[in-house]
Amino acid sequence: MLPVIDPIFIEGFSVSDATLYDRATGLPAYRGDLYGIKDGEITADVTTWDDLSNDTVVNTWADVNFLDVKLSFSYLGLDSLSLMNDATLSRAGTGTTQDFEMELYPRSWAKTLPYPVRLTIPSKDQYGNERTLYYLLYKVKFVEFDFMSPSYKEGMPIIYKGKALLSATNETGAALEAPSFGRLISTVV
Repeated sequence: MLPVIDPIFIEGFSVSDATLYDRATGLPAYRGDLYGIKDGEITADVTTWDDLSNDTVVNTWADVNFLDVKLSFSYLGLDSLSLMNDATLSRAGTGTTQDFEMELYPRSWAKTLPYPVRLTIPSKDQYGNERTLYYLLYKVKFVEFDFMSPSYKEGMPIIYKGKALLSATNETGAALEAPSFGRLISTVV
């Protein structure tokens, strides 16, 4: 007789953190924390096709081409923005009197390498145990970012957009048995 295993149900709450991972080490990148996340979306771009026999659909196939990633923030993280577009963030001054400068949408933006990205979501299971849910995407190519009009108590919203691509390696560079977009991890707090 097979053992009975309880199904696992996880209730996720709002996204609490987004982190860029270092492509070389597989660890969170220095200054890679995308501070002040408000919202995160991962949407699959799917191609479907049908097998027909005598004008009757006998099977439907679906394939995920890529995942659209959209991350909304209340704060502009200059360090993380410079990481995503491989731009230099210039600093002048010291301490709290520093001035910062970087190129906006440089031509090099189109050639930037993808980053592993981790989204953190506080959650709990069906028994009420606190858990943390992680979406770890192995290869996110950021394609653009949008600035929104600043508003009182909301900050200056910025939206980073990217595409999660199939990867033959995980976030540490280890080879996978089959290409994947990433993995879902649930850990006890």
